[in-house]
Amino acid sequence: MPENTYDQDISQCYDAIVNAGYYDYNAVADSIVEVLSHRRKVLELGIGTGLLAEKLIERGLDISGFDFSTSMLEIAVKGLGSNIKLFKQ
Repeated sequence: MPENTYDQDISQCYDAIVNAGYYDYNAVADSIVEVLSHRRKVLELGIGTGLLAEKLIERGLDISGFDFSTSMLEIAVKGLGSNIKLFKQ
């Protein structure tokens, strides 16, 4: 599937928008860890730029992520490096 205008436009400002204080990634990550109990592997569909994945990695989880957006995944790779397995859908 070719990149679309949405992909190019939104990836430029996505992190700024979702970090504007409306979404508490730490609280969400804590809830996920609690639900998972002893399990450590997570597959995140629609991983975007990896903001939630970053918090899950900090909590010792093994994360793999899929996204349809190449530009979002490029940002995720910059922020998460080799700490995650990323795949383009």
